[in-house]
Amino acid sequence: MISIRTPNLGQTIASIHQQDVRVRQATLRATRQAAHDLRTIIVTGLRDQVPGGDSILPLRPSTVLMRGLPKRRTYNPNRLAGPALVRAPGRGAGGRFTSGSNTWRMSRKAGRKRKHRKPRLGATSSKALINSGDLLRSITVRGGNLHYTVGVHRGARGKKGNDLVNIASIHEYGTKQYTVTVSGRMARFSRFLTMMGILGAPWKVGQTLRRKVPARPFLRPGRILWERDASDLFARRIAAAGGFLEG
Repeated sequence: MISIRTPNLGQTIASIHQQDVRVRQATLRATRQAAHDLRTIIVTGLRDQVPGGDSILPLRPSTVLMRGLPKRRTYNPNRLAGPALVRAPGRGAGGRFTSGSNTWRMSRKAGRKRKHRKPRLGATSSKALINSGDLLRSITVRGGNLHYTVGVHRGARGKKGNDLVNIASIHEYGTKQYTVTVSGRMARFSRFLTMMGILGAPWKVGQTLRRKVPARPFLRPGRILWERDASDLFARRIAAAGGFLEG
């Protein structure tokens, strides 16, 4: 009589189930890590102006120049466009300032003259798409389990409430050619550009200009770069977590 002793199937089944749970958890973790890896590649490429390893299209000189121009001054009651500002009797530099039915109070410190630094022309960054930082911060990771999306999602808004999804789409794919009618403000700015040597001749009010926003893709190149090593890195993470690899 020949007898064969069967192994303890209970322990074997429990070990398989435990291994299955570890692999499942490792798969979820590796998927989440892969999504954040993609976001890191996109953000880093945009910050360094080399999305996907290729240099991004630089900005026009006029755009860079506009960034360096001083912003409009904030509202100052001492400089009203309209009725003259009359100072009521007061001691020292302090006092009240009246104009029509409006009255402003000024402290002694506020009445003193302050030194304002002159803005430097072209002092801001010349990098594309990251001047305000809104587009850079809007690149996020959403989802869960085995499905994640990386990019600029619906509902993303900038500091001024502008739709960042539309802005990202314009820069990612570019626009078709469109026409712009020169306004008085544009004509004045064109004279400044002519003085700086950027334009050959200033624009005239009512003149029609043809414009086109060029494509500056930053999402698709990052995905192409990420896909090169994503599968191997994903498999190594699952194997290491499941105990199939050492370390």
